[in-house]
Amino acid sequence: MYTVIRVWEGDEDQLEESTEKVRDRFIPQIKDVKGFHSYYFLHGDGGNVATISVFDDRKGAEQSTTIARSFAEEELEDIVQGPPEIIEGTVAIHEAAQR
Repeated sequence: MYTVIRVWEGDEDQLEESTEKVRDRFIPQIKDVKGFHSYYFLHGDGGNVATISVFDDRKGAEQSTTIARSFAEEELEDIVQGPPEIIEGTVAIHEAAQR
């Protein structure tokens, strides 16, 4: 598995709006990327947000970054400040609860 984490500087007053846009408009796009596993959208301190996207391989993660960049420019330009900090790599350890 391959994961990409993006950390965006945002506006705390617009967290609800950004969350709705991501849920309604962005997630449907990235779910269509080949190898999609999961997506997480986290509210951080001071309006910052972090996203975690998990794919089968690097190609899917890179495609999601391209989609995220376009989405932020078109839909979140008044909410996020500048490009995100991006960390990506192969998942070295993965453990999930057995339920």
